[in-house]
Formats: sequence, structure tokens, C-alpha cells
Amino acid sequence: MALLGLTLGPGRADELTDIRAVRSFAAEAAKVIEFSNQHKVTATYTAVMKNQARSQLRNTAESTDSPRVKKYAQQAIDAVNANDAATLKRIAQELFTMEGVHGRAD
Repeated sequence: MALLGLTLGPGRADELTDIRAVRSFAAEAAKVIEFSNQHKVTATYTAVMKNQARSQLRNTAESTDSPRVKKYAQQAIDAVNANDAATLKRIAQELFTMEGVHGRAD
């Protein structure tokens, strides 16, 4: 992360970290919902994973200084609540695009 701080500045590096976090949580939640809809995971597993996603998204939204990260995190929470895997995938794709030339960290 120090390398990103040198090239992006501290504010941008923090936002990039938050973008990556929200992207990851949204993509994971989308997969859980898809697997649940295909009856590949139990209802208990789905509920636990969705609760974790909501919690992680909420924590990221509360800790970030970026209004756009807050917006995407809230949209992802709303999509998790609605079991909307398509919206979660769209959010993840938009955030992946926002990462720009720095690409994925994972």
C-alpha cells in the first residue's frame, strides 16, 4: 500500500482500497445469492454470508471519506437486502472499472 501512496497520494490510495473492498464484498454477495438461487448452498449459509456482507459494506461506508464509495456501499447493501445478484454484479463491474490502471489488488 505504501507504493500506491507514493503514486496516488494518500487520499486516492485510501479510496482505492475502499473501492476494492466494496467491489469484493459485492461480488462475493452476488455469488452467494446465485448459489442460493441454484440451491447449491443452505439457507443458513446464505443468511450468514449476507449478514457478513452487509456488515462489511456498512463498516466500509462508515469509515471511508469518499462519497462515491459510500454511495456504492449503500447500493450494494440495498441489493443484498433485495437478493439482487444482477445489481451486485453491476456494482462490482463498475468498481472494477473505477480501479483504472492500478488494477486489482487480489
